Amino acid sequence: MKFISVWQNLSVAAATVLMSLSVGTAAQAFTFTNPTTGNQYFLTTARSSWTEAQAEAMAAGGNLVTINDAEEQKWLLDVFGGTELFWLGLTDEQMEGVWKWSNGDNVTYTNWTPNEPNNALSYAGQYFGGENYVVMNWQSNGKWNDVANTFVKSRGIVEIVKNYIDKIPNIFEQKNERACQ
Repeated sequence: MKFISVWQNLSVAAATVLMSLSVGTAAQAFTFTNPTTGNQYFLTTARSSWTEAQAEAMAAGGNLVTINDAEEQKWLLDVFGGTELFWLGLTDEQMEGVWKWSNGDNVTYTNWTPNEPNNALSYAGQYFGGENYVVMNWQSNGKWNDVANTFVKSRGIVEIVKNYIDKIPNIFEQKNERACQ
């Protein structure tokens, strides 16, 4: 009896670990939990366009990051650094000048580089047709800039909200209980 109980607990723990590793891609090898929100964050696997990074984030059960305040901005900067450009979940693709987060949230905080957003149609002779997506660390640590979808190939910061994370172990516990009966 004791052996079965231990095995069940190990199975649930192993399933939870496997789920943590398989909810997305190898990029999750380095997953960080924000102590204030409980949300988890990691980088997309490859440098890509905004739409590709957002698709990878959604496949992992999240979205590109939503930054709600200066404290969260500082935490992200401390964790991921201020030199590499990272895609954020901010876009005005639906209506020019009306910025929304990819998870549907309204914007409550911004950290734009001076004179941004500017919706530049071209840069250095290349026409992009406007700038509808946002990168962090433009010209200085943590500052944001609007850019075209394919202007830069960057990794995105993926955010998986705590409410979603909390449901994952329950799925495995329910399946494990049924399998052991």
